[in-house]
Amino acid sequence: MGAVVYAAAGNTRDSSCPNAETQMLAPANLESFAVPTAAQCSSWGYAPDRSPVSTYTVGTPLIHAMGGLDGNDRDIANQREDAHPRMHATASGAVHSNGSGAMTGTSVAAAVGAAAHFLRWTINPNIPGAYVARRFYNTGHDIGEVADSGMYVTQPIRRLAICQGMSDLLPLTCAPLPPDPHGNLDDYALAIEDAIADADFAGLLLPEEPISSPLVGDQPDCSEGPALDVFVKPQPDRPVCAYCEGTVGGGGAMNAHMLNMSIASEQWASDLEVTGAYLHVYAGDGSTTTFNLADVVDEINDAVPANVIQVPFTFVAPIAASLEFSYYDALNDRYVKQANPIPLLWPM
Repeated sequence: MGAVVYAAAGNTRDSSCPNAETQMLAPANLESFAVPTAAQCSSWGYAPDRSPVSTYTVGTPLIHAMGGLDGNDRDIANQREDAHPRMHATASGAVHSNGSGAMTGTSVAAAVGAAAHFLRWTINPNIPGAYVARRFYNTGHDIGEVADSGMYVTQPIRRLAICQGMSDLLPLTCAPLPPDPHGNLDDYALAIEDAIADADFAGLLLPEEPISSPLVGDQPDCSEGPALDVFVKPQPDRPVCAYCEGTVGGGGAMNAHMLNMSIASEQWASDLEVTGAYLHVYAGDGSTTTFNLADVVDEINDAVPANVIQVPFTFVAPIAASLEFSYYDALNDRYVKQANPIPLLWPM
C-alpha cells in the first residue's frame, strides 16, 4: 500500500531567538509537496526496484505533518510559531516507560499519528494509506483554528480521535469530544498534592519581579550546535525537570499560583551547574511573562532527594507554562539553554 510518513511539525518556542522559531521543520515541511508520479520519478532518474509500483491518489502529500496540543486543545508551550498543519494530536506529558518523565513535543503527536495509522492497518492492511490519513482527519475534533502550514493551509485544524477513527472497523460507539476542563490532569493533580504533603521543603522562596523578553543576563546562542546527551535522550525532549509543575491558585488566591520543583532525581542534577532559571507563563492572547528565578538557583544546584522547591508567582488566567534552565557548556565554551513545558494543575 506504499509508505505513509508522519512527521513532527517542530518544537522550540523561544522569543529570544526570533529568527529561529517559525515555520515547520524538515521533514514536516515536505507536506507542501505532493507524492511524485511514476513518470516524474522516472524523469528524475529513479526507477522502482519492484513491480507493480504502489499508486497514490493525485495530490496526496509526501508527508503528513503533525502539530501538538495540550490537554485543553491549545498549543503545547514549545510549539513553533506559524507551524500548524491541519492535523494535530495530544502531545503533552507523554510517558513512554516507567521513570521516563513526562515528555512534551510535536514528536509525541507524530508518534500518536503513526500508531493510529498502524492500528488500522493491523486490522485491515489492504486500506490505502491516503484513505487512512483522510479518515483520521475527517473524524477528528475541530478545535476551532485553521492550518497555517503544509498542503492544507486555511483548512480546519482537527485533533486526532482514535476511537472515532476506528469506529467503522470495530464495534465502537464514540465521538470526538471537547477537552476536559482540567486537561485530563485531575488524577495527576491529586497524586501531586499527596506527594507534596509528604515532602520536605527548601522553603518558600520568593522570585524576582517578572521581566519581559528578551531575557537579561546570559545572551542566548541561537545557532545550531551539539546538544548535551543527558538532555536529548530519549526524544522528543528530555524534560529539564520531569517532576516540576505549577498549581493554579496554589498561592492562596485565583491569581496567585505555585511552582513546585523536585530536582534531585534528574539525570543531570549531579553533573551540571545551573547558572540561570526562568519560568515562562503564557496567557490566552499569546502573551508571555517571564519570571527570573535567580533566587532559587542555589537551591536547584543543592537539591536533595525528597526536597521540593516552591516558588509563588502571580499571573492572571495562565493557560500554559514552561521552565527554562541555562548552564555553561565547557566543551563548546558557550552558555546553553534547555527548556520544557510543565503541566498546570488545578487544586482538587
